[in-house]
Amino acid sequence: MKSFVLNFLASAAAVMWKDGTLGHYTTATKEHENNLKTHYAIALRTWLPWLHYDFDLIKPDRERKRPDFVFHWRDSLRLDFLVGEVKRERDRKGVDADLQKIREDWLSEPLRYRFGASILMLENARGFEVRLIARDNPDIVETATHDDFVFMHPPKLEPDDLARFRELCAAVAFGNVPEGRLDDEIVHLYLDAEE
Repeated sequence: MKSFVLNFLASAAAVMWKDGTLGHYTTATKEHENNLKTHYAIALRTWLPWLHYDFDLIKPDRERKRPDFVFHWRDSLRLDFLVGEVKRERDRKGVDADLQKIREDWLSEPLRYRFGASILMLENARGFEVRLIARDNPDIVETATHDDFVFMHPPKLEPDDLARFRELCAAVAFGNVPEGRLDDEIVHLYLDAEE
């Protein structure tokens, strides 16, 4: 499952840059990192349409810390799927600190996000570096770059299929179905999309 997540994180970053205008502004505009992370999370939404997503959430019981984006099931801590931090190229030094923050704040109790990602956006090269860790082994970091990843097309879901995925997410989120069943469905969906 981790390799699927890594590759659709990278795929979303690749697609985000294809527009050609992101990162290019007139002198009247100065882009902020918040803009970049919002564009990225919106692009990523195409790969995870069955989950809820939020930007810059404040977690009061976590000393008001806030991740850049999350993909989860609201109103439950059982399906906190992905938490991410986005950095611009000039802030490269903060990537290791982001991964440590994800390990300590988001993969641990009570939130227990399953995956944590640090995405470094390379504006000049129109590229990216994605680092992914998982709750079950947070010290192993897998990496994908704009030069080295497997592009995955976003799934094409009919409305009935999307509704079925959302029902399955709700069942996982409320403890009625094991997480592994959702994994199996996601893998199957992506394998079908690549055929």
